[in-house]
Amino acid sequence: MDGAAWHGSRAQREADIRRDALVATAGWQTLRFSFARLTRSPETCRREILAVHTARLRLLRGGAVR
Repeated sequence: MDGAAWHGSRAQREADIRRDALVATAGWQTLRFSFARLTRSPETCRREILAVHTARLRLLRGGAVR
């Protein structure tokens, strides 16, 4: 969950980008949601997370180009 208090400055955003790139090398994907979106539209956030999860599973199970 992202919020201006923790991710508002340029340096903080740069640190987030570097961390996201690092975890991506281990196969993780970062999904960022603001506090406002998570509290106002949690079901929409849940659907987006499930859609990304489903697509990544499809790729891992052989849907990727070989």
